[in-house]
Amino acid sequence: MNFIDISVVCPVYNSKGYVKKTLDSIINQDLKPREILFIDDGSSDGTPQYLNEILSNKKIKIKWKIFNCNHNGPGAARNIGIKNAKSNWISFIDSDDIWERNKLKKVNDIIKLHSNINFISHNEKHLKSDGSILHINYIKKYDQNNSLEKQLFLENIFSTSAVTCKKSLFHNEGYFDETLMSAQDYEVWLKLSKKIKLYFIDEFLGTYIERDGNITSSNWKLRLRNELIILNRYKHYVNFNIYWYRIILLVLRSSLKAFLKIKYKTNSLNLFNK
Repeated sequence: MNFIDISVVCPVYNSKGYVKKTLDSIINQDLKPREILFIDDGSSDGTPQYLNEILSNKKIKIKWKIFNCNHNGPGAARNIGIKNAKSNWISFIDSDDIWERNKLKKVNDIIKLHSNINFISHNEKHLKSDGSILHINYIKKYDQNNSLEKQLFLENIFSTSAVTCKKSLFHNEGYFDETLMSAQDYEVWLKLSKKIKLYFIDEFLGTYIERDGNITSSNWKLRLRNELIILNRYKHYVNFNIYWYRIILLVLRSSLKAFLKIKYKTNSLNLFNK
């Protein structure tokens, strides 16, 4: 079997109930990665033991390894994966997301055709908790004529499970911020943005699955705090007016999301109690 020069990095945290679909979407790729690295972020539900059991029973030819760690968040888990990866390229996937079968083949085609790029992303479907599906067309949000760092400051246009990038980017520019328990992916894309040579694949090659309690979820106040820290850290990317526009927009959006979430939960409880 021919393996491509990509290591898959997948952090897991209490993922026993759903990680098999993610695993199947990796091992059933048309082109197989060199290795799959699972980093368990201190699960209490037996996730690493479950993974070891199903991987051993499947007897897959792809190399795989499970790292057992304390609960330090997805950023710390991904950093362990990056530092232990043997490939020149890293593909990220969260333990509740899935890829289309041809995702790694499409990515590998771009790597072979464009030797100057170091960062690849693609569009993504979003399976909501109510069963509806949104199609997130990230490429439409990207303007190749404007600086990436300014665009990212205004809006995160990268979904982590849609990103493949060169391992050397992290070695040279820095890793995920392990002090942030949420939004650490957004922070690292901003950190890397001045060195990113981007290629967007205009296809929906994965599905982000919305689920309460996943490894990147957090209460809205903590996430708002983290995003404010990040925007303040990279405010030199934009001018004064854009900085404050982004701050105000973030606070308004966060407040609206929190209101809608509380309203939805209240309505659900009222229906339940009828």
